[in-house]
Amino acid sequence: VCVCVFFFFPHCQQLLPQRDLVDYDSNLLAVMAGVPPAEKAVKVLARVDKGVCAHPRGTWVSEIYYNASNCNGGNTGDSAITMGRITWADARARYAVGGPAAAQVFNDVLLAPLQQDVLANTFLYERYECAGHPTHNPYYFEFPPVVASMLFEVGRLADTKEE
Repeated sequence: VCVCVFFFFPHCQQLLPQRDLVDYDSNLLAVMAGVPPAEKAVKVLARVDKGVCAHPRGTWVSEIYYNASNCNGGNTGDSAITMGRITWADARARYAVGGPAAAQVFNDVLLAPLQQDVLANTFLYERYECAGHPTHNPYYFEFPPVVASMLFEVGRLADTKEE
């Protein structure tokens, strides 16, 4: 599978038109690591935020669903759900960018819903689907440590970063 970061390698669309190319985790990891300049990093976050299923609870895998023709052997795997590790990368990307908009998404969209779920249930389902309902395995332990990592590594973003 070839994934191209949409703001850094625009030529990939011509090279691999059959692929999604709007993979959220690779883009968020690049922002988190400080790869793009600040103005492009803000655009990456804005593009992620415009996704139909970007943040139902946690962060979605990609802007466009990976259907069977875009995957090895037709295995769509986890392309239609949220993942804890992508949510963590999203939180860290928002911390890297900073500012009130990043703080609002981190605190209200990424952290608060998952924090409420952890406090209510301790163990959560493995993933969430587009409407924000839990799916896959119950009593899974991915999102609770992600919430802890987000609190430890990012904290209250509004208190630690300024625009």
